[in-house]
Amino acid sequence: FGNSIFLNLSKNYNYSRKLTSFSKKKKWIPKTIYAKKFLIRNLNRGNKYSRYISVIGHLHHGKSTFINALSASVHLINQKSLFKDFSDFFFLEKQRSLSLQSSVTTLLICNKRGKSCLLTLIDCPGHPEFFDQTLTGMKISDGSLIVIDVSEGVLLGTELSLRNSIIEGLPIVIILNAIDRLILEYGYSPKIIQKIIIKILDELNSILEECILKNNLISSRTLKFFNPIDNNVCFASFLQGWSFTLEQYAEIYISSQPSICLSIKDLSLKFWNHFYYEIRNKSIPINNIWNKRTMFADFILEPLYKLNFLIIGEPILHVQKFLEVELGFFGIKDHELTLNCQKLTLSCFVFFFGGCRQSKLIANHTGLVSSLIENIPYFQKSVNYKKNSFKEFNFLSCLGYIYKLCPIRNENQFLGLTRILKGLIEHKTNVSIVTEGHIYYSKESVRLTCEIEEIYLPIGRYNINISRASSGSIVFIKGIDHIVKKSAILFRSESRIKNVENFYFSFLKKLLENGLYSSLCISIEPIYSNQLKKLYISLRKSNKIYPTLSCEVNQSGKLTIIGTGELYLDCVIHDTRFVFENIDVKISNPFSIKKEAIILM
Repeated sequence: FGNSIFLNLSKNYNYSRKLTSFSKKKKWIPKTIYAKKFLIRNLNRGNKYSRYISVIGHLHHGKSTFINALSASVHLINQKSLFKDFSDFFFLEKQRSLSLQSSVTTLLICNKRGKSCLLTLIDCPGHPEFFDQTLTGMKISDGSLIVIDVSEGVLLGTELSLRNSIIEGLPIVIILNAIDRLILEYGYSPKIIQKIIIKILDELNSILEECILKNNLISSRTLKFFNPIDNNVCFASFLQGWSFTLEQYAEIYISSQPSICLSIKDLSLKFWNHFYYEIRNKSIPINNIWNKRTMFADFILEPLYKLNFLIIGEPILHVQKFLEVELGFFGIKDHELTLNCQKLTLSCFVFFFGGCRQSKLIANHTGLVSSLIENIPYFQKSVNYKKNSFKEFNFLSCLGYIYKLCPIRNENQFLGLTRILKGLIEHKTNVSIVTEGHIYYSKESVRLTCEIEEIYLPIGRYNINISRASSGSIVFIKGIDHIVKKSAILFRSESRIKNVENFYFSFLKKLLENGLYSSLCISIEPIYSNQLKKLYISLRKSNKIYPTLSCEVNQSGKLTIIGTGELYLDCVIHDTRFVFENIDVKISNPFSIKKEAIILM
């Protein structure tokens, strides 16, 4: 591990040119299917169709791919390479092909009723060593969206995310991703695929039941068991660009078959629970019922199965006949059939899950958006809002919580990821800040104040400069980094507030309450003694962006860095050496912290 951090010092890497969403680029703001003013108007309006959601799950289960698919559906850009890493833009994230920092993307997407919904998605890392970033995203959001790869099932990161969401009281929506892997890679039949889906849902519901009984959360109304009939389970393959829910498919089926005298809810129930219609008039023994396929396998999974294999291995004429004869889609054009395999796949699935509607700009994610709007409440009714609305602070005109700091390229400044809890915050206004170790400055005479220079709305790889942010918004604030250590609260300077320590809590303490401790250490020192000051400055900056990172000087006088694991410390050393300063350092082998404790028997 010690040698892997040096990253071949003989080569001249220019790490300062890495792409970040917080950098001063060429003012690159791509066009979208909606006007940016319309997006900002919906942000400041604070309507009931605004949701702030953390996207969590295990490593490589498709969280970033989900955000990339939604971002590509609303941006008018033909360069698909820009959307492969729309939420992963750091150098190390591209080098290692995994998310290391939580990123925020704000999009305006229509639901199945045609109403504009403002979704703020926090893409959280799935690696267990970066679970502090996941907890940060869960704390700042109003609900959780757990992405699961159906070919791998429920793993460590899935269980950790689910348990912490239940403890926080956040409503949960499940996405069963990568269904195409079961079809193309494993070659499973529709019947086996449905059994795998039922097994995953049983595991999730057993974990949910255990947490409810253990933490006495029976009276909680935000927690529901995961069932596709309740519209809190979504099926998807974001690499192919499609997703659907049972209610969405039932609505499409009823619109194409008006003679069906069933409601959307009743047809969804029949899709999931009823067996194939051919067994109605036959007497089947109870032991043989489970060997029969359900309507979900015959009406949904089997067309998916045929579409995947037809597009890959059959001539274009056969694909066209299948779409027209068996599925009844006559809107596909000849030039679309001559596209490459990936574009043809997207076009076919847009027709299949879009109900023959020409919704090419907004792909078939309307069922997923409607599920998020239905199951996750808006800010004023969320659990985090109720926890933070204390009566003794009702006289405050505005209040915000800074959860973490993010660096700006080519500048010695940071942007504060802030959730506005109350009121309205505008740029060029003076605010007071209370952060770690600043409790003694809570008196009005020694209060720490600063001016908000800029406010940015984060949208993945780029930001939009806005003049103000209303209650519930998640924004970046510039000009507060010289006071904030890791997390902080801010309020207007003219507000006369007492006993701030009763309201402010350090987010680091919150991580410790969740059982997330830094246990691995390395010693670090510069090769050249004249770079010692640069090393201290660089470590102080790295300490701001990693929530659980801590730096100490041990008894022998050596500087030690304490983190959650080897990959975590590797990223810290990279940022210390190449991003903030250009320093040559030598490090020791990793060792664990020794702590003494008394156990009462």
